[in-house]
Amino acid sequence: MARVRAGDAGAFEELYDAHNRLVYRVSLQILADVGDAEDVTQAVFLKIWSAPGAFQRGDFPVWIARVARTHALDLLRSKSDRSEGELPEAPLNAAAGAVPGSRLKQSIMGRVRADAIRSRAAELPAAAPFRSDRPIVWPAYLVAAACLAITLVTSITNISMSGQLRRVQMRLAQASGRSRELARGVAKQQQMLADLVSVRSRRYAVPHGEVIKRGAHVYLAMSGMPMPPKGRVYQAWTLHAGAERMSPSLTFVPNRNGTAVVALPVDGKSIVAVSVSAEPNGGSKQPTSVPAFVVKLS
Repeated sequence: MARVRAGDAGAFEELYDAHNRLVYRVSLQILADVGDAEDVTQAVFLKIWSAPGAFQRGDFPVWIARVARTHALDLLRSKSDRSEGELPEAPLNAAAGAVPGSRLKQSIMGRVRADAIRSRAAELPAAAPFRSDRPIVWPAYLVAAACLAITLVTSITNISMSGQLRRVQMRLAQASGRSRELARGVAKQQQMLADLVSVRSRRYAVPHGEVIKRGAHVYLAMSGMPMPPKGRVYQAWTLHAGAERMSPSLTFVPNRNGTAVVALPVDGKSIVAVSVSAEPNGGSKQPTSVPAFVVKLS
């Protein structure tokens, strides 16, 4: 729970895997409806993610079963006029054998990872890209432009004003070009963030993360990903519609927390599958190891 309180999506996924059946079975025993039981399960786990401080100490399975029963009874009361005494009891082994559908986990983890990404993005400097070892700081360009302007004014008093002015103009043009390039980079980052958190994006769960697709854009959003073996990097592969084999895409390495957010340089409208494998530094033309995952994009 300490890692969940710190906003670790990977730790939350481990907690979900360990306790989702208990919450679902308690809810199903009371509500006798699969859809309602999944709604309660989602509500319970999203509440734990948004307010992890609700659990302080004690036996966690007993606590989460009690929370699930409370949510289920509240939903049952809202659908009926029965009094407290008429509502069923829910033993912890209720609805034995019942398990929630896989789409429920995808829905819950999609919202959790989107929230984690929003939190990380909010902590980044305004102009810092997601994957940049050398963040570009906006004020540096503004200061450079101001210095060049001062140089221009000073140069006007010089008897060789013509030559000085041409050199200053060239430097100003170079600074302007860098500013335009920076603006394009920021626009791409804004588009990327909008796609990652959009409810219209399609999400495909994979080990340690998701493949996210929206329109022509395809992203890898990984969390808790192990570092590749020494001398290797992760490489993405894409399968185009009608093609017989995967095409190599970019390489990447997660940060020390196992997080990597990668935009694949492809037209997502023609991509039908994505995979990732560990390859030698510099990447490969053909996979040299068993893929960490292969996911079809419907």
